[in-house]
Amino acid sequence: IFLIADDTLLSQFNPIIDSSGEAIPDYEMFSPQLVATYLPPGLLGLMVAAFLFAFMSSLDTNIHISSSLFVNDFYRPYVAKNREPHHYVTVARLFMIFLTISSIMIALLVDDILMLMIFALTVHNSSGIVKPLRWLWWRVNGMAEVFGQVSGLALVIFIFFTPWGEDVVQWIGGLFGSSHNDAYYAIRLLCVVGISSLLSLLAIAIFGPESTEKLDSFYRRLRPYGNWSPFAKRNESYRTAASQSTLWALTFSSFALLFGAIFASCGFFVALCTLVAVSSLTTLVGAVGLYFFMMILYPPGVKIEEDLSYGEE
Repeated sequence: IFLIADDTLLSQFNPIIDSSGEAIPDYEMFSPQLVATYLPPGLLGLMVAAFLFAFMSSLDTNIHISSSLFVNDFYRPYVAKNREPHHYVTVARLFMIFLTISSIMIALLVDDILMLMIFALTVHNSSGIVKPLRWLWWRVNGMAEVFGQVSGLALVIFIFFTPWGEDVVQWIGGLFGSSHNDAYYAIRLLCVVGISSLLSLLAIAIFGPESTEKLDSFYRRLRPYGNWSPFAKRNESYRTAASQSTLWALTFSSFALLFGAIFASCGFFVALCTLVAVSSLTTLVGAVGLYFFMMILYPPGVKIEEDLSYGEE
């Protein structure tokens, strides 16, 4: 990417004109320019195919995951319980068709990919703190997630698609003396996350925790961190001091595997041998640690409890 200068993009491609009238490079042309400049015909076709494969794999993964979440987390437990498996497969397929058509319409209507990415990131984080908090505090309930997600989506729509929302963002930016796009993104995100988090906490206070049986089952299956002391006392055989330390070791091993692989890939592409060596070693240590501590936490032959009450009241 760094082989292509801004001047090259400005001279060879139509620039983007910002609100102040200044011409800025079209950075979306980086990859096409690199491919056309440095790759011979055979590798050029291979790279085009790789772009298509990457796009197709991301698209079908998101469509499959979204349909699975819709059917298993909403339709099956709340709309149509105890139906035949074929029925749920049909609903999932119909929802996938709906998602595909919706995605095509959005792609045709949107002309600013950066704003679309900012919108998607804001929606992704719109539920606030309730998602990580449910692993750390036993009082978090399902209504807290509903309040957080619904209020977050409503706030996103208000801020992004109404003139009043834009006025609020600009007013907050003026209070802090910040009027650039990065500041506006941070303000939008903080407003959405902050308000949705407060409403989630309100739902926790109003509706109370889930049933003891459900929380017991959740604790025995996952042994989460955080404030789960009432359930830890009742399920001491499932979580000892040894299992606590093993969980922390498993967590750090997972981080080592994940970030080691990421930095090893980055080092390979920018030809930093030291970074590749250190990151590869970190990845290897993380992988070995992940396998070793998983075997300690879940020894072979030990049956893990399953919650068979899915979708039941």
